[in-house]
Amino acid sequence: MAVTSPKHRFAAGLIACLGLICRMSDAVADEGDVFNFLAAQNLTHDSNVFRLAPTVDPNAVIGRSDKDDFSTVTTVGILVDKRIGRQRLFGDATRTLVRYRRFDFLNYDVNAYRLNWDGEIGNDWQIKGRWSRDKALTSFGDFRSPTRNLETRRPRSLFVNYRVDSRWWLLAGVSASETSNSTAARRSLDAKSVTHEGGIQYRAPWGGVLGLTLRNRDGSYPNRAIGPFATADTRFEQEETELTFTHPYDGLSRVEARLAHVRRSYPNLSARDFSGPSARLAWTWVLRGGWSVTTTARRELVADEQLFSSYDVTKALSVAPRWVISGKTQIEASFERRLRYFLGDPGFFALPLAIPVRRDATNLYSASIVYAPLRSTTLRLSLSQDERVSSADGLAYQATTLFGSAQVVF
Repeated sequence: MAVTSPKHRFAAGLIACLGLICRMSDAVADEGDVFNFLAAQNLTHDSNVFRLAPTVDPNAVIGRSDKDDFSTVTTVGILVDKRIGRQRLFGDATRTLVRYRRFDFLNYDVNAYRLNWDGEIGNDWQIKGRWSRDKALTSFGDFRSPTRNLETRRPRSLFVNYRVDSRWWLLAGVSASETSNSTAARRSLDAKSVTHEGGIQYRAPWGGVLGLTLRNRDGSYPNRAIGPFATADTRFEQEETELTFTHPYDGLSRVEARLAHVRRSYPNLSARDFSGPSARLAWTWVLRGGWSVTTTARRELVADEQLFSSYDVTKALSVAPRWVISGKTQIEASFERRLRYFLGDPGFFALPLAIPVRRDATNLYSASIVYAPLRSTTLRLSLSQDERVSSADGLAYQATTLFGSAQVVF
């Protein structure tokens, strides 16, 4: 009998992937190995790949009535983990193939790399170095075009901590990042930036940590030009003052807080300057029987250069319960309510009527079961729902995603 329904196709593909991965898991990785190999297979069914609004005719946008599709992600790679005295070098190099069954023009391949260095010099210096390169398909939640845009990211960072005494530490760091886009329509968003930061941290005897960090970021957009009708700048400077606090209690539960002030300025288009507070408060409550619940409230302030806005403010509240049934099985769930406001009209266009502020409200639901039959093998099955309503026409959507994955390290 032919397998025709989406549910049956998903189940058949997942079973085939699990069979392949489980056969490979006979070669189990050793904890002391310097080199290990990774193989992973993901299978996803997305009910609304391009996040089209219910009022939009799919035929007019993507040339067909079907909005859903199956995709597979196949990854193979090598993992490296080596200790040299008090230095640890670890990272990975992977090759990933992403394939869509219906919208095959979205297919792409990725060569990704990560290299990390965690080290100590003497008893007073701690060093963390990070370098990576990755590439991914741009989300269609805001990129409302049925076009394959691949976003490549190259972050690098080096952080140094110095122990002043048993409780106080001095912090310093420098990081750089580069982002590039594959399509001409989004190359004006290509960006480079360098960030310098410094701070002080107090580590209390009861395990709490209080820190203050000052951060300065200089960035540029190499594919932009300034002219008499420009609506976006070629450079920016961003300053942050950040206060962080972590407080463990009951041995397992903990509270984590972050409060920051962000100020961003543009040398040529000061109408887009903005500033304001950013905050995050998370409480992880560990209960009996393997249960825990993490509740998070956050407010984020992010640059978002559009014709009638310069930044957006996101306010979100999430609850994520987790049940560890055994050493091999756990169930995870989450719900997030997210409100997003697009603010900071630069006033480039004198219109007879005021443009209303765009407001989005998004509900995110997810549930997963994770099973590790062996130490080197992880299986996951997830179901998620993404619903957005917007004050702007054509930007609401609803999408359901079914995701299955199998990974083995050998």
